[in-house]
Amino acid sequence: MIADKLLVLAKNSSTLDTVTNDVNTLAANISAPAATFDYKDATTVDIGTAGATDGITTNAGNITVTALGAGDLTLSKDASAGGATGTVKLDASAGGAVTETTGAVIADKLLVLAKNSSTLDTVTNDVNTLAANISASAASLDYKDATTVDIGTVDTTDGISTSAGNITVTALGTGNVTLSKNLSTGGATGTVKLDASAGGR
Repeated sequence: MIADKLLVLAKNSSTLDTVTNDVNTLAANISAPAATFDYKDATTVDIGTAGATDGITTNAGNITVTALGAGDLTLSKDASAGGATGTVKLDASAGGAVTETTGAVIADKLLVLAKNSSTLDTVTNDVNTLAANISASAASLDYKDATTVDIGTVDTTDGISTSAGNITVTALGTGNVTLSKNLSTGGATGTVKLDASAGGR
């Protein structure tokens, strides 16, 4: 698939994982309960607007979007599994970053895999469990959540780890930040900031 924009509309689980896919903007709606969506792009891809569809939406199904090469993964619109169940996996681990502009993630679990510093600070993010791995030296992770968020296990990734990069996790409103798994910058350098000062703990 090579185009400026790609819109995927389906009832059942849909996989577009050919590594030569190359679009600038991706949007999708997958309607059946628990039906999943999996997309890979050869370069940078934005979860945005295509046609009349904003972002990626499933009905409690998992969402996986991967940017290959040195590609970044950006969100100008939401990636939403509905919130109660479903995992969103955002993967730019080959050589890029995961960054939100105006988009948010709404799901039970969120996994962020990236090489470079990644910022997901849209205030409407709302997930129950967060895990991440940021691999480049001194690359950081910054995440904000609208309510309570737990640093836990998503797929096979436990907690949040960087390679001497800073980690900031913020719970807004009356939300709490809880840790059922570790946050690690590797120990020698890097700062971990856990912020529930809006009204939580």
